[in-house]
Amino acid sequence: MEVGAGSGQLSKGGFYATYTDPESDNWTLTVVKIDEDHAPCTRPALPAFNVSDETVTFKLAPHMKTKGISVWYSNFEAYNPDGTVDQVFERQADLKIIDGSFSISVPIGSFYTISTIQKGPTKGLPETPIPKSEPSLPLPLYQDFEGILTSQEAPWWADQIGAWEVHYENASASNKVMRQMVPELPIGWSDHGGNGPMTLLGMREWQDIQITAKFLLPQNLTRVPHACLGSRVDQMWADGIVFCVGADGAWTLTVGGPNLGGNEFKGTMYTNGSTVAPVKESWSTIKLTTIGDKASGSVNGAQLFSDVTIRNLDTGFAALGAGDWYSIAFDDVGIEQAGPNWKPTSPCGAPMIGSIVSVRDCAANGVTVDDEAFELLADWGIRHVKSGLCAAVKNAASGTGLTLQKCNPKDLHQQFKNDYTNVRNTVVPFKLKAATYLNSDSDSDSDSDSNSDSDCDCDS
Repeated sequence: MEVGAGSGQLSKGGFYATYTDPESDNWTLTVVKIDEDHAPCTRPALPAFNVSDETVTFKLAPHMKTKGISVWYSNFEAYNPDGTVDQVFERQADLKIIDGSFSISVPIGSFYTISTIQKGPTKGLPETPIPKSEPSLPLPLYQDFEGILTSQEAPWWADQIGAWEVHYENASASNKVMRQMVPELPIGWSDHGGNGPMTLLGMREWQDIQITAKFLLPQNLTRVPHACLGSRVDQMWADGIVFCVGADGAWTLTVGGPNLGGNEFKGTMYTNGSTVAPVKESWSTIKLTTIGDKASGSVNGAQLFSDVTIRNLDTGFAALGAGDWYSIAFDDVGIEQAGPNWKPTSPCGAPMIGSIVSVRDCAANGVTVDDEAFELLADWGIRHVKSGLCAAVKNAASGTGLTLQKCNPKDLHQQFKNDYTNVRNTVVPFKLKAATYLNSDSDSDSDSDSNSDSDCDCDS
C-alpha cells in the first residue's frame, strides 16, 4: 500500500485509517463516523461539520491480503434509555472481498475495525474495583510517606504544577518526605509560569477541612521561599483559601495561591502579618482550618489568625504548594473533617414521573442524600440516579421548568448539550437541543445549573 493511500475522509463525514504490519501481510482498517455533538475538542475547538449515513466502498491494493477479513462493530450514538450502548466491539460476519473491493454501511455513530487478524481480539469486561468505589475520599487521612518507593508520587496526590516525589530527607536515609523536584520554570501547558508549584488531593466538593503538615524550606536562595497549604482550591489554585508562610516569617491568607515568586497574589488578601521566622534547616508545622465562612491558621503552634471571615462559595481540594521553583519538602500530612457540616440533609421526597426538578441549598462537603444525585449521560441526558428518570422540558419556551420523565435518548427535550470538559469545575450553560439555552445565571425555573456552589438539583 502506498504511503497516504490508506487513510482519508469519507464523502459524507467521518474518516478512515489503515495500519499495516511491516513483518507480515496483516492489515487493519478503522472507519469512524461521529457527529459534531459527540466529537467536541477544546484544544482548539473543532470547526463546524456535518455527517450523514452512507455506504462506502474500499478497493484494496493488489498485494493486500483478501481472505479471512474479520469485522468488529461499535455504535456510540445508538443509545439505550439508560444512556448505555449495546453495540460495542461486536464481532460481525467476515467480509467477502469481491474483485479486490468491499462495501460497508456506515451510519452516524459507527466505529468499524476491519482486520486480517482473526483470533485474539475480544470485547473485554471491566473488573470490579478493589477497594470498592466510594463517593468521597474517606477522612481522616494521614501520610508520613514511609513505605513508598523513592522517586515515586505519593498515593492520591495529583501534581498540577511542578513535580512532587517521595525522597529521603537526606543522605542518612532515615526519613522519607514529599519534595518538589522542578528547579526552574519549565515549558508550561495550562499554566505558563503564573503560579507557584502545587499538588492537590481530595474531591471538588470539600469545604470544611483541617489540613496540617510539616515543611522544610530550602536554604541559600536569592528569594524568600514560602510554604503553602490550600483548602477548597481548584486545579490551578486560582481559587480557594490559601495560607502561606515565608522563611522570613511573613504570612498571608488569600484567595488563590501565590504568583510565581511568592510575593504577590492575584486574589483577595484576607489577612496577613508576621511571625517568628521558621528555623533554618529545621522542620516547622503549618495548619489551616476552613469551616463555613471562617478560617483559622497557625505555625508551630502559634495561632496567627482565628475565625477570619472568608467567602463560603469556594469548594475544592486540599493542597500543598510553594511560591517558586525550589525543593521544598513536606512530611506528616494530615487532613480531617472540620465543623458540623458533614451530615446528609433531609430527603427531598419520593421521585416519580412528573416530579418537578427544583433547587435548594447544597449540603456542604459533597455529603448529599440519594435523591439529590444526578448524572450526565453520553447522549446529553440528565438522569436522576435513584429513580432512573431523566430531566425533561415540556417545550422549548423559556421558563417552562424541568420534570422527571422516562428516559428517551431520541427526545430533544431531554438533550442538554454542555461543555463536558468544564462542567465539573464551574457553572456552564446547558443548551437544550430542542431550542434554546438554559442559562444557569438566570432565576428562571428552566435553568439547568451544572455545578452551583449555592444550589443543588433536587426533585420534589
